[in-house]
Amino acid sequence: MLRKIYLSFLMTLMLVIILSTCVYAANEKLSIVKNETGEYLIYIQNHEDTEFEFAFSNEKNAGKESLTYRLFVYDSIENKVAYINESVLSTGLLLEPAKVYLWAREINTGEYIVNGVEVDLKEKMDAKKVEEISHLTQRILVHINYEVTKDEMVYDKNVKLVQDKIIIDSALKTYEYQINKLSKDSRYNNLVDIANVIWKFNSYTKTTTKLQAYKAFYDEYQSLVPEMEDRSWKEAENNEIFIPENTEEGDIYVVWLKDLSTDKIDLQIMTSKKDYLEDLLRERTEYGSKTIYKQEVVVREKLESLPVTGDDYVLFIVLAVLVLITILAAILKSKIKIFSKILIVLVIGIIIVVVLIAIKYGNMYLNDWKVKDIVTNIDDEMKDKGIISKVKRDDGTEENIVNKINSQIEGHNVIGIIRIPKIKLEYPILETTSEHTLKLSVTKFFGDKLNETGNVVITGHNYNNTTMFSKLNKLEIGDIVKITDEQNMTLDYKISKKYKVKPTDMSIVEATEEGAREITLLTCTNGRKERLIIKAIEII
Repeated sequence: MLRKIYLSFLMTLMLVIILSTCVYAANEKLSIVKNETGEYLIYIQNHEDTEFEFAFSNEKNAGKESLTYRLFVYDSIENKVAYINESVLSTGLLLEPAKVYLWAREINTGEYIVNGVEVDLKEKMDAKKVEEISHLTQRILVHINYEVTKDEMVYDKNVKLVQDKIIIDSALKTYEYQINKLSKDSRYNNLVDIANVIWKFNSYTKTTTKLQAYKAFYDEYQSLVPEMEDRSWKEAENNEIFIPENTEEGDIYVVWLKDLSTDKIDLQIMTSKKDYLEDLLRERTEYGSKTIYKQEVVVREKLESLPVTGDDYVLFIVLAVLVLITILAAILKSKIKIFSKILIVLVIGIIIVVVLIAIKYGNMYLNDWKVKDIVTNIDDEMKDKGIISKVKRDDGTEENIVNKINSQIEGHNVIGIIRIPKIKLEYPILETTSEHTLKLSVTKFFGDKLNETGNVVITGHNYNNTTMFSKLNKLEIGDIVKITDEQNMTLDYKISKKYKVKPTDMSIVEATEEGAREITLLTCTNGRKERLIIKAIEII
């Protein structure tokens, strides 16, 4: 058995350009950046593209209509922001010790998007601290290697058992480390959750989302980083750090590294996965700052066929047969008396079958309405929360919690939402695939978590109408698929392939691009003899 460890370098080094020379503070509605010239740029959550005008006051209950409003400005990456500079301060606005409140309203509608929200400038971070975040996981350079320990038989195949280890690249220095395994109640859970959010950021991620996550990550990092003199530090012999042999699939480790010559401390996050390989060869590619291993998983040992996602036409066949027999009985009843009684029975049978069809499709559309209502409820719940919320612990201190989708359909967990604008498709994604869950919504058939590296297969019924995946055949290469995961992060995927396969063709679960995020959509063709496959790759 092979334990494969993915090194998840935190994507904090991918900070927006403005953060490399800024200090910032944030609350749930606003994110505030102080640039090199001393100006404060104020980002309003979910309104980076909204044209607005804004005003400040030191009085929370100030008459908002009587305030002096200014037009938004653009930051260096074309976000629309409010600001505090010398011109604003010349109006008599005080920053300390008074409190500052912000009002902002849309130019076109006059609707207030910020209504007397406090602008908290005291929670700012200095540029040195931001610089520390931007270089985490790069301050001490490492890579992953492995060594063979013994042979083992898996699925009647001879495979190698290897033990992964971190190797520190510089052999001229001495290092120490601490390794912490996450548990259900681990204080590192928040840090890792936030890191996973940051890792999904791309050029389309909103600046307020990035700023909120970076600030939360720094807060959690500061509360957890070990002291230099902590006695738990261990020497990294030969600059190697071995992952514990009892590692199980899904185990997550937070590894602290300390350079004794410079007193630098760095951080790595590692997640364990098991793969069954026929040989020791593993190809490694670099994707951003994350090390990705080529997967050679023997998936065909576990998955024998693709799910049946076509409609069941039994009732229609029965109805057609009854109608034909009824017509025949109607023709013959004048000649043979018994056919008059048979005709009555057939008509009753037709009525029963029609009622059953009406019930079936009535329930289908009723369920469709219910699951789409669940999407609306999730959107409403998550809209004003943002990615991260601050909550108070029992001891009165605060912690940063990643807001996650918490919804179920008939006891089955919702792990995300799929949206396809072209065909106006919008459904919650259920965690598991079964005959029952496929009747409720679309489901995850194969893969790890949504919006993570690798291929995730999402399947849904083709009812040959307007529900579920019935309209996938209308999609074309270049169309967009939007996937929202349980952390409320939405990534866009562009369709790259569209083709049909036999129900036993399991090649569709394989990723087409190494180290990329990929989505595969799966449904039956009309007649259920083949499966329609649509593959989409993340737009970066």
